[in-house]
Amino acid sequence: MKTIGIYPSQFQPPHQGHLKAYKQLRHVAGPDTFVVTTDYDPTLEAALHFGDKEQILTRHGIDASHIRKVRSLDNPWEILENFDPNTTIVIYALTQREAIKKEQSSKYYQPVSSVDKKLPFKHAAYILPINDNLVYKNKVYTSKNIREALGSNRFSTKNKQKWFKHFFGWFDLGLFELLKNKYENAHSAADGIENPVNIKEELAKEICNILNELMSSSSTFSATTTMGPPGQNNNSNTSTNQTDNNAPTLPTLADLDKQKKAIQTKLDADKNELQLRNKNVINFRKTLPLKTKELSGTSRSLAALNPSLRNPETKRQAQSQKNSLVKNRELGNKKLSSMKTSNDWEKDRQQSLRNDQIPDDKDTLSNLNKDISSGNYSSQ
Repeated sequence: MKTIGIYPSQFQPPHQGHLKAYKQLRHVAGPDTFVVTTDYDPTLEAALHFGDKEQILTRHGIDASHIRKVRSLDNPWEILENFDPNTTIVIYALTQREAIKKEQSSKYYQPVSSVDKKLPFKHAAYILPINDNLVYKNKVYTSKNIREALGSNRFSTKNKQKWFKHFFGWFDLGLFELLKNKYENAHSAADGIENPVNIKEELAKEICNILNELMSSSSTFSATTTMGPPGQNNNSNTSTNQTDNNAPTLPTLADLDKQKKAIQTKLDADKNELQLRNKNVINFRKTLPLKTKELSGTSRSLAALNPSLRNPETKRQAQSQKNSLVKNRELGNKKLSSMKTSNDWEKDRQQSLRNDQIPDDKDTLSNLNKDISSGNYSSQ
């Protein structure tokens, strides 16, 4: 019977607490232990997309082949479909709160410590409770605390660099600049928004309310329309009524105001996101050359080892250094590739906002203002 481990989390960002939890799960489940996370559109509270998280997780030392993108953290079928459900045991690493919720939701989920003979995931799944918060100087830091520490303008870059090393256990200038800029941008964007986390949700609710009201008006109109063959008139009064009923129903001024408010909210959100994307693209423009330069330095260091490799007295030590440098170069190449992918995504999103979404929002808002100023609405 084969055993695999799955550690699902949003990792915003992946810090030492997450690494500790991963190692705890790997100790129980074995080498086939996977980190799984999503790739939703970044928000002000969750500014990292999959490529960013993958860079940090690989820098933590987790093999890139064990870091997977999934659609749902609750059902990571992108992992499970590669294993036989009749011969594979699955152990999930979940926080205490998530573990209790899972175990109460279904008998399928069981605490790993309470079972001696485990069943394959066709019949059951097992949960290992973990604590993935970061403890530093006897203080507990959550992912939110780390985002605030790196993003707040109350702290100097020097302090942020020091904290970064404590949060992640190492220092990488490229990743430091990436996180600092993303979280600073997110904080700056949030300053101009009353409730940044729920913009999309509130916008969706507002649009649904408008559509429901308009649909209600349409159904009232349909119920009063007289059916009959084209051109057939019972009398002049009936004809007049039919003509009135078949006239287009204008929205009320209140309807137009609601639509205007919803579109303005969306436009503001799109502008704030564009500001965030612009800063991220500028950041990549700075960090990509740094990463390329770092890889060039690794290649030069490898070349400098050649004389030592030819010397029998220094060959063993030089070979060990070479192996370490080769591994760092491979990891660096993966990071560079991931950074380029992230950069392309940021540019695509930037162009979509700049060329499509924001102009469409402005056109819609302009048309609504014209309807209001010209009195093109129902007085009822």
